[in-house]
Amino acid sequence: MIAAAIPIYNEAAAIGGLVAATRKQVDEVLVVDDGSTDVGVRVAEAAGATVLRLPRNLGKGAALQAGLAWARNRAGVNQLVLLDGDGQHDPADIGRFLDAARERSLDIVVGSRFLGQNNAPLYRLFGLHVLTAAAALGSGIRLTDSQSGYRLLSRRAIDELFVRERAFAVETEMQFVAARAGLQMGEIPIAIRYAGPARRSPVVHGVSVLLQTIKMTALRRPWRLPLLIATPLLAIRFGRTRRAN
Repeated sequence: MIAAAIPIYNEAAAIGGLVAATRKQVDEVLVVDDGSTDVGVRVAEAAGATVLRLPRNLGKGAALQAGLAWARNRAGVNQLVLLDGDGQHDPADIGRFLDAARERSLDIVVGSRFLGQNNAPLYRLFGLHVLTAAAALGSGIRLTDSQSGYRLLSRRAIDELFVRERAFAVETEMQFVAARAGLQMGEIPIAIRYAGPARRSPVVHGVSVLLQTIKMTALRRPWRLPLLIATPLLAIRFGRTRRAN
């Protein structure tokens, strides 16, 4: 059985279409509502999703923890797709995630925005490359897009990924946990478009994730801490992307 988990916070405008499209690709769709104040829950249920509601707004990481726990407690779930709830991810790509997992024996397949095309502003691209370089240095697993929320997890990954981060550093924490557990990670290219301005400050978001990455590195690979000061240079050297036309 293939399931999908979608965290949402006030995504009523996008979640109905996203659930409908995702249901064509998987056996069951779980929507985890992170304390929304709009009608997103009703829209998701009407579109055919199973809905799990958190008691209040706890953060994306907390919503993903709930989704992982749901899948972990369902023996029939062999693979779990994670998608963001804002509609930027195309569920039609799920088949390519499944192919990559099977052909390359991967426990975690990450959809990389920097192997595909996107229309993100350049300052956001640079910031994401900094976070990706820091995550690679700290975890020892090198990806091109550590912050992508579009992922496929094997059953082994579902059972091993116990994460604690409640906010947006959860994807980075997955990288650290995967390294410790010996999970095999890989990437496939995805296309994504940013529609309109960000709803939260990318600078505040980026700084908070970077600080958490430094903390994770200090706990698990402290000898790598001095190298983190070089992450802006590594971002320039190794960052890759093709901007959409």
